[in-house]
Amino acid sequence: FYSSFGSSGMLMVYGVEEGYNDDVLQSGDIVLSVDGKEVSSVADVRALLKGHEVGDKITVSILRNKTAMDVEVECFEYNPSDSSVSFEQ
Repeated sequence: FYSSFGSSGMLMVYGVEEGYNDDVLQSGDIVLSVDGKEVSSVADVRALLKGHEVGDKITVSILRNKTAMDVEVECFEYNPSDSSVSFEQ
């Protein structure tokens, strides 16, 4: 998922790519914690994810439409679907 630290001071999901937990996360979800650890920045989330491997399941606490809930998110290796992307050295 793509997230950003919004002007409201909250960590918000602003996009979820199809096939990458789009069945449990939605644009606009506010991320409160990951595996029970409070997060307040993208760096916090990245640091917590470093302890996980592809296929691991993590619990993300979110706020959606003023309702707090926990969702189970699977860790994926991101593979962009755009085959026109190229890298140069």
